Amino acid sequence: MARHSSQHPRGYHLIWPTYGTWLPGDERGWVQRGDPERRPPQRGLAAWSAAQLRWPPLRFDREQRAVVAAAFDDACARRGWTLRARAVQTAHVHVVVEADADASDVRGALKRAATRALRRRWPSLEGRELWAGSGWTCTLGAFVDVDRSIDYAEHDHHRPRR
Repeated sequence: MARHSSQHPRGYHLIWPTYGTWLPGDERGWVQRGDPERRPPQRGLAAWSAAQLRWPPLRFDREQRAVVAAAFDDACARRGWTLRARAVQTAHVHVVVEADADASDVRGALKRAATRALRRRWPSLEGRELWAGSGWTCTLGAFVDVDRSIDYAEHDHHRPRR
């Protein structure tokens, strides 16, 4: 288990989309950088955002999802982080991890590891963006938070809200 220090929380639930799959103006709502408020859909902004993309949106197939999952496993093991849960979907990932590092450092390391693994297996992905520039971070401070995040990542995140 990763050591816990007063400088870093015990864990994170990190979520980030693949390139081009959740744009400003999206019909599911969207978040503007620096403002945590979820904004309503804006068709014009969504269309403009899609027109700005340099590459087509990236959606993983089953084999690519497996490569990303294995890269996350390896990256966490090498750093001594405890990977509590991961859900690699076609257009986004969920990771619940305990790490003595900042959330942005953890996300960056996992993105880099997965990118290297994907490009090694599919050289056609070289030179293009694979991930959105940012994502969502939930800092976990209690075991119940960790357990809820694990359950959400592994089972609930695509269920309709009650």
